Amino acid sequence: AVVSTQSTGALYSGEIQLERHVFRDVNKLCHVFKVDWLSGRCRDYFTDLVARVSSSTDYQTFLFLFEEARFSMRVMKCGQFLDLLVQKICGLENRAEIFVEPYMRNYTELETSQLDLMLQITRSNPVSLVKIMIKNFSGEEKMFCEASRYLLQNIDLLKCISDDESSFDELFDVLDRATQSSDSDAVFVNRLYRKSSKEFKKNIDQGPSYNLVPIPLA
Repeated sequence: AVVSTQSTGALYSGEIQLERHVFRDVNKLCHVFKVDWLSGRCRDYFTDLVARVSSSTDYQTFLFLFEEARFSMRVMKCGQFLDLLVQKICGLENRAEIFVEPYMRNYTELETSQLDLMLQITRSNPVSLVKIMIKNFSGEEKMFCEASRYLLQNIDLLKCISDDESSFDELFDVLDRATQSSDSDAVFVNRLYRKSSKEFKKNIDQGPSYNLVPIPLA
């Protein structure tokens, strides 16, 4: 059964026990059939789980919440769960270690929408994402795949070089060593580095107050 009830009439009285393994089905059904009271129960259930999230929450709990929130956004066009969860995760100091790093272990397989969420979660600390990428690089093929290029083009490298120049340099040292067999990769890395360095120097000359935005390559 999709829902656990105490009696035949429980479905109508609102007496329902939600559990993780049935949450997606229940949430989808109440959306499709517009069962408002059940939608409210799903919302309360998810909100309560997010409220319990802390810096010691296990990865599987994060993964469950994240994927259910993404499903709700993708299938039902409802971003409420995702907004709530991302806000909670962004408030955790160790979010990179307990969630972002394990989630991105096979980041080349992630969709652009998933990469965008990782960029959003690490926006205030792009260095953490740079370090994860360096750690996960395993050969030229992975370094210059579509996902890697997308991340490199959208990470706030200006803030990265400002916050941790050594990690910025390490990233480009790794990329530079891998461009020897491909002129197109070399051009990509060179343009990225020059754009980042030029913007950084410009902001240094203008003073410490500047607007940090991703650096376009176009």
